[in-house]
Amino acid sequence: MPVISREEFEFIRSRLNSLKDIDFIHERLGLPTDMLLNILAKKITRDTTRRYYQVKKKTFVFLREWKKGKTIYRIAKEENFPPALMAMFLLEALGYSKKKVKAFIKDPSLIPDSRLRREVRNAVSKDFVYSPSSSESQSKNGKKAEDKISKWLDSKK
Repeated sequence: MPVISREEFEFIRSRLNSLKDIDFIHERLGLPTDMLLNILAKKITRDTTRRYYQVKKKTFVFLREWKKGKTIYRIAKEENFPPALMAMFLLEALGYSKKKVKAFIKDPSLIPDSRLRREVRNAVSKDFVYSPSSSESQSKNGKKAEDKISKWLDSKK
């Protein structure tokens, strides 16, 4: 695991803005892609947490745009917001309960409307931080890290 200085970390974090940046930085600096992915995910999570309610307040504007034909993914991209969360906002604005929304995000095939189903599926597939599959992946990675730490601590006894 490479050790980097605070300045290097800030430089890397400022350059990481999308998944495309990971390969570029990996090739140029030789840093592990999983480390870069974690830095990007944390950056997105912090930004999303900070802006969540500001964006949510504009849901009815987004709903109008969606009804005029703009895709959920495009709305999310223009707002620089995770597509899975944007899909959740729009599903709630369309009158679905939180329970239904959660089920739809987990399994878009349950959505009755074909356009909505297709767009939610697309939004969820392009969201590597807030989609159900990424949550599962993050959980597995966390478990692996816990196991490594546990073994290391056991070796120190």
